[in-house]
Parts: sequence; structure tokens; C-alpha cells
Amino acid sequence: MEKNYKYWPKGVFKHLTYHEVPVFECLRSSARQWPWRNAIIFGGMELTYAELDDLSDRFAAALAAMGVSKGDRVAIHLPNCPQFAIAFFGLLKAGAVFVPVSPLLSEREFAFQLSDSGAETYVGLDLLFDMPRQALTNTGVKNVILVSLADCFPPLSAPVKPLQKQPLPEGVTDFTALLAQYPPEAPEVEFDVKEDLAYIGYTGGTTGTPKGVMITHYNAMANYVQIGGWICGGEVIYGDGKFGIGRMEGDSDDDHPMRMAREVWLLVAPWFHIMGLTHLVCGVMTGATLIVFPRFDPTEFYGPSPSTGAPASREPLSSSWPWPRTPSSPRSTCPKSPSSTRPPPPFPRVCWKPCWKRYRAW
Repeated sequence: MEKNYKYWPKGVFKHLTYHEVPVFECLRSSARQWPWRNAIIFGGMELTYAELDDLSDRFAAALAAMGVSKGDRVAIHLPNCPQFAIAFFGLLKAGAVFVPVSPLLSEREFAFQLSDSGAETYVGLDLLFDMPRQALTNTGVKNVILVSLADCFPPLSAPVKPLQKQPLPEGVTDFTALLAQYPPEAPEVEFDVKEDLAYIGYTGGTTGTPKGVMITHYNAMANYVQIGGWICGGEVIYGDGKFGIGRMEGDSDDDHPMRMAREVWLLVAPWFHIMGLTHLVCGVMTGATLIVFPRFDPTEFYGPSPSTGAPASREPLSSSWPWPRTPSSPRSTCPKSPSSTRPPPPFPRVCWKPCWKRYRAW
């Protein structure tokens, strides 16, 4: 049956090329093209693409030194934060497989997921380590690395911050110390992207025990190429280690919702969820500056051009007004969302209409 392209947007390719590269090349590409551009802003902390690439190389080197090799599972049990992104891209560079773990899991669910996935390395948060500390004894985890959000504060202001670094339990490795200990030299790993796993993401378990979904690098990159072409227009191209946008004649960047290396994204969806992870990698692939929060707070709004998240996040945004303009966001603040430019159910129209009017008016 022939496809109906009657309402297909102009400038968006109908057929795409899926590039056979590992997922971390999305970061490598942006670090090569825009090393000076901020990749992540978190609580006032700024991390450029060159820095994110360097730190993830260091984490990859650290994992290799700890005995982590290709195919080994590494679990990340964190809220959205710079350390999550560093660990995620770093473990992929080391050839390991990412196992996202929700901080909302019960002890039983937590132990099941780590045991079922075969995770041997765990990256967690010092503030939330009480439950994992007990549960890890029932898993095959050998390496425990703890993150402190207090490390994101500048040293000068850290003493007056309410969030302080927690003492490390015996046998636990400090994430920041690990990065300082190793050089930015990721191990050389050969990838078969159509066979090698990038993630094992677990289903919600609404109809039974959660199932681990095995996602290869090629699976994941196909998704990112599709989304990249949809939001930026044209087709995502790759060459000489760099991603870009190939366009039809007469088409331009400004004809589409997003533009490479010119946007500021507000990331709301958690990265331990596949939707949030997709937003992270697509934002990195397109060179966006990512405003990151560990928890969604509509009052802390930096004036990004798009926002990402579930439909329910739009209602508090519509009531948190006004939003500031910023030099990095010269256009109207937050007029569009990569998740949906129109509300999917069950987001009620009565909530969406005032939100949309405010986007358009501002």
C-alpha cells in the first residue's frame, strides 16, 4: 500500500540513511564541531562539549582499569545531573552496556533489575545509598562508584550550600576522584553496531515482571537519526566524524523547529527512562545546550527554545509566568517541544490552550 504523504512537512526527507556508528559518536561529533559551546548547565555549573567529551574519556579509562570490558553491564542509578551524562557516554566508550535504574524502585525491584541484567558495576548517588547498600549484597555487583551532587558547586561557595558531600562507605569509589585519577584516554574498542548492545532498558512491569529490552547501537542511532531529521529538517548526515544536516534545494535551518548548535533545551524527562535518554542524546547530537534539573521545577526556567518531557509537564509551565528571554534564546521562549508540538492524550485541551497561547504570545 502506497504511503500518504499529503501532510508531510516540507524539507523533511521521506527516506533516511542510518549511520553505522556507536552512540557515543554523537558526543564526539559535537565536541569536534563546537568544543567551546556549553553542553550542560546544572545549578549554575557549566560544562562544554569539549569538557564532557574529556571527562567521559576519563571515566571510560577508569572503567577499563577496574576490569570493565566490552559487553559488561554498568548500572546508573542517578537523577539527571552532569555525572549521569559523563558516566553514560564513558561506559559506552569503554564498550560496556548501559543499564538505567530508576531511583524510585523498591529494594526488591532494584535487586531484581541489577541481577537480571548481570550488572557488575554500579554508579549511584551518595544521598540515596542506604537502600542500595543493603540490596547490592544480593546482586553480582563488584564495583560501586558514588556520585555527589555537591561536587557540582564551585569550591568557593560549596561550604555555604545546604547540600554537602556525604562520607564514603568502605569499599566504595568516589566518582570525581576517579575522573581526576585517570587521563582522557578511552580504550580502543572494536564495535559491530548491529550486534553490540548499547542499552538494556527495562519495561514498566505493568503486566508482570519488567523485561529487559536489548537495544543495539544501530537500533539507538536509527531512532536518533529519525528524530534529528524530524526536528531539524532535511536528513542527518555523517562524515569525517561529524554529524550534520543535508538539505533539499531551497530549504534552510530556519524553516524547521530546531537548528544545529543554536538551541537551548530544557530537559525534564528522567534519563533513566528511554524518552529522557533519547532527549539527552538527540540534544547532544544536534549541539544543543541542555538545561538539566534533577527534579522538574517550573519556576526555575532559563528561557530555552524547546522543552522536553511528558504532556503533564506543560500545565505547570503554563502557570509559571513570565519566562525570561536570554541572549542564547533570542526567539520567543520555549515555543515548541521535541516530544510533541501538539498534545498527545491524556493532556487535556483546557490545559494546553493557555499554555500554547502563552508560548505564541511571548
